[in-house]
Amino acid sequence: MASNGVLSAAQRRLIPALLTCRTVTAAAESAKVAERTAFRWLADDANFQAELARAEGDVIGGAVRALLGLAESAVDCLRSTLDDAELPASVKLRAAGLAIDALLRMRELASIEKRLSELERQVQDGN
Repeated sequence: MASNGVLSAAQRRLIPALLTCRTVTAAAESAKVAERTAFRWLADDANFQAELARAEGDVIGGAVRALLGLAESAVDCLRSTLDDAELPASVKLRAAGLAIDALLRMRELASIEKRLSELERQVQDGN
């Protein structure tokens, strides 16, 4: 890495390779970086780790946006599955279970987010 905190060209090549290859070894080979160097950057280079985390966040954010775009269709599919008199009970039970599981996870995440926000507020207020 360059001493000014900017990623080197090799590091910039390795990040997208890490996002698309199944292993660090394959990513290093794809990016034309020594495997040992790639592992060292992953273990010891805070700037590289931060840029990799940012890139991973961008990819995950894109996937979340794509899934949000499918939410209405997924709910419609669930509704039609549950309303379809021709489908076996096992299929309907599985669909209902998935819906309930998703609802409970969403409620849990909302609760955690609320509690975390409150803790952050208390820390900022010095309480």
